[in-house]
Amino acid sequence: MRGTSVASSPIVTMRMTSALPEPTGAFVWTQAPWGRVLECTALAPLATHGFTSRDLSPGSGIDPDAAWTAVAFHLGLPPGSLHRLDQVHGCRTFVVETEARPQGANPKADALMTDRTDVALAVKAADCVPLLIADRDRRCVAAIHAGWRGTAQQIAPALVRSLQRRFGVEAGALVAAIGPSIGACCYEVGPEVHAGFLEASGESVADVGRWFTPGAGDRLQLDLWRANRDQLEEAGVPAGAIHVARLCTACHVDRFFSYRREGPRAGRMLAVIRK
Repeated sequence: MRGTSVASSPIVTMRMTSALPEPTGAFVWTQAPWGRVLECTALAPLATHGFTSRDLSPGSGIDPDAAWTAVAFHLGLPPGSLHRLDQVHGCRTFVVETEARPQGANPKADALMTDRTDVALAVKAADCVPLLIADRDRRCVAAIHAGWRGTAQQIAPALVRSLQRRFGVEAGALVAAIGPSIGACCYEVGPEVHAGFLEASGESVADVGRWFTPGAGDRLQLDLWRANRDQLEEAGVPAGAIHVARLCTACHVDRFFSYRREGPRAGRMLAVIRK
């Protein structure tokens, strides 16, 4: 997240002493004023972006306004130009058309997209999949929050179609980065989640079944990384342009917030992007 720092930006710091978990090859740890941020090396030439760690979060004992302001200033923007959502675990995309964030309540949606250069987009997550997208022609950027419900409703392919309709980009020109989120190793779900995928997606049992593996008893292990990756590929995004950090938030609770591990007291990480 290499924006233009502003001298008067507020700094929110939480010092972490544990070792950094190692992401896959397409991701690297970088330093922000408040702590460590994960970046995707394939996305970096196209957009300023980052996935924050436990070093900073709006909530969890930190003044939320200070956290948002610190991120905005680090991106070289005023706080009012960092757009965010009231996330509802659905499939709706909000298009950012103005510099200033809407007054009052944030839009109720789980994805943001824009072609503006004077704004940044942000989603929050603490186990759910944060997904950032940019196109190789630098026309637009997008941010997605994909929990199991959003993934079942195929929010990522829906966003790709919206980018195509709105900005005329080709799916083959998109680059996507999936940040830290809960892995199949720790994401145990009940049969009702499998049924929810079938109902929401309209796919066959075999198609949905590739994302679930048997657990203990009637429990299943759900792979949201693979589900979102598969859906992006099926929407036309090249396999080589989809990058997964493969860092499980529940395995690395010393570095990331995990609702599965911490419950309601868990903070949130941010995934932010600016064209």
